[in-house]
Amino acid sequence: MGAEKVIFKSEKRMDREEAASHLRTLADQLAAGVIVPGPGAAESLPPLPREIVLEIKAEEKNKKDGTKFSLEVEIEWKVAAPAGGEAPVSPQGG
Repeated sequence: MGAEKVIFKSEKRMDREEAASHLRTLADQLAAGVIVPGPGAAESLPPLPREIVLEIKAEEKNKKDGTKFSLEVEIEWKVAAPAGGEAPVSPQGG
């Protein structure tokens, strides 16, 4: 199993409407099969195949100062290895 490599990461406080706009843009890119992770990303990710894995996870964490909720959306896909057998770099690290 290969090591995981972070290609792009972003975390920003914003209002719900701005967050929804970002998610709509991501949804449009997903439907088109080409995702550009966000502003400042060097390039788009490898093209998406017709079928992907979509994982949605909701978490609740109780803390002394209150309860924190989070919603994680993860999209996974594999890129086929080239004919030479050498695996290409992919979002999952190979």
